[in-house]
Amino acid sequence: MFILGIIGILQILILPGLLFRKFYDLPKGFWFRLATLVGVSLITNYLFVFITTILGIFTQITTLIFIVLEVGVIAYLYRKEILSFSINDFLTRLWNGLISPIYKIFPKLSAEDEDEKSKAILNILAILLFVAALVAIELIFRVFRYNIGQVFNKWDAVLSWNKWAAIWATNTFPATTEEYPQLIPTNWALIYTLIGNNGIQFFAKAIMPIFALLIMFVLLSLGIQTNNPGFFISIITLRLVFKKFLSEYLASGYMDIPLTFFGLMAMVFLWLVYKETDKDKKFRWWILSTIFSAGAAITKQGGLVLLAVGTLLGFYYTFGFKIKQAFVNNWKKILIIFVIILVVVVPWYGLKIVQFVQGEGRLHLITPITSTNRVHRGDSPVENMASALLGLDKYFYFFLLVIPATLFIDNFWRWILVLFVIPYTLTWSAYASYDTRNLAITFPLYTSIIGLGLWSFTNWVLKLLKKIKFLQLPLYIPLIVIISGGLFGLNKVYSKAYLAEKQVELQQQLFSPSLNEQLLAYFGDMPDDIYILTSYPVDFIPGLQGEINYLFDDLEKFEDYINSGNIDYVLYPRQTTQSIKDVITAGEETGQFTFILSNSDWIPFTLIKVNQPDI
Repeated sequence: MFILGIIGILQILILPGLLFRKFYDLPKGFWFRLATLVGVSLITNYLFVFITTILGIFTQITTLIFIVLEVGVIAYLYRKEILSFSINDFLTRLWNGLISPIYKIFPKLSAEDEDEKSKAILNILAILLFVAALVAIELIFRVFRYNIGQVFNKWDAVLSWNKWAAIWATNTFPATTEEYPQLIPTNWALIYTLIGNNGIQFFAKAIMPIFALLIMFVLLSLGIQTNNPGFFISIITLRLVFKKFLSEYLASGYMDIPLTFFGLMAMVFLWLVYKETDKDKKFRWWILSTIFSAGAAITKQGGLVLLAVGTLLGFYYTFGFKIKQAFVNNWKKILIIFVIILVVVVPWYGLKIVQFVQGEGRLHLITPITSTNRVHRGDSPVENMASALLGLDKYFYFFLLVIPATLFIDNFWRWILVLFVIPYTLTWSAYASYDTRNLAITFPLYTSIIGLGLWSFTNWVLKLLKKIKFLQLPLYIPLIVIISGGLFGLNKVYSKAYLAEKQVELQQQLFSPSLNEQLLAYFGDMPDDIYILTSYPVDFIPGLQGEINYLFDDLEKFEDYINSGNIDYVLYPRQTTQSIKDVITAGEETGQFTFILSNSDWIPFTLIKVNQPDI
């Protein structure tokens, strides 16, 4: 089963893509190409499962035959590379593909050329951003590591997406999907069918963090290939956005991250269409953009918006505004685009529409707005929108940076902002803002626009400084300004009140944080003149006081403390002498002591109240 599970993962992620790569030229960049192969493989598997299920032949035997034939064709097509590819060739290809392109970001500068001297600051910033981007990617990679060997455990993943995959694996169309598309469930079903068990989820669950990783690596590849560290800024900020809004969904089995992956890839290919001057390459990139837009549409319903915008912009960037002339002279190319949409997208949504018309199913269209109204409790869509946008907290103001960023980015990203990002965000705020994950597809676009804008702004500032000959000032002057400004800023951020509050917060985590939390909750509103007989260092915890230190090893001394009338509470550990425990147990039965709380830390403590007799 394990071997079949690994083969299933390879089938889902790479095998169909390897066939595609042999017949279709891909853009430069190792990670970008890898992401393309993954996307194409997922869509191919979806079509395989969909068609074989229609024919009633989606079985383990059919799937094995399909994979064996696929591997045989791959072995034949790549036979020369397989037989002649040496270890040296592999290391050389690895160096040229992964390491060598990085040198373009950090060119060697001439000490005599004043223009190149001014680029030193940009190169230093690029290095820092590159390293920070790698750190951000490593933090996302941890999600991948921790996800290995896990099962689906979130509501929708268990009760919807994986349930549908299990039904697909029985060679049956799931009947209660509403209009939710099935790209990922069909791929999971392929694994379940291959291993012959739809109850073993480890292999299907293992692929889910790969989408977040690929998003990061695609942005890294773009930064390297285009020599624009703005994409490194995008990685750094996107990691923060993911942590804030999507940390529990990166590997959960929800479709928002796969949708975001397909959406980013579609937009990047559309960007290549915009930049390309060669007509054949321009059309080739449009085909890939359409494939990934279609992939987004069959991942989650929000992808339909991307498909519509991508198709219109792709047509415009390829043929311009001359619509009639384009259809007359390029009808074959346009037909290819529509065939891709017809084959990949239309069958599923067409089937759902037919089922709805026949009364055999229902649509999900009303549910999101009902949930949104329940969450925001607004009297109108405008109030819901305001509540949703402001609910993004400081990230709402961060996303607003796209507005000044438009002054420094090229027209393509402006059009994406105006035609897709802003309309999608506003629609989300009014229609589906019951959960921020529904906005995920826009996150890499926001951070990319902001990152590219910030980098272009940095270039503009340095050009301005060059004109006023700022870079020729003695080094100590800007150092004094930077250090003074930094210290002043840090002094504002880390104020006396902030440091005192932080000290209290951290000191309350001393020893046993869970016990401290229980004690602080109990004693929070009580007077200060309370005395606690205990071996626990209560006086070191801010908010607690009145410790009378005692090791609970002497019964006579314990009784002296209790009889003195000065003890209000006893906080004793599990290893208390048995004779003292017996006295406490007896006292609880007679009403002398009242049990208050206990904890289950590695050294458990119990708190009892001492009830002094009335005089």
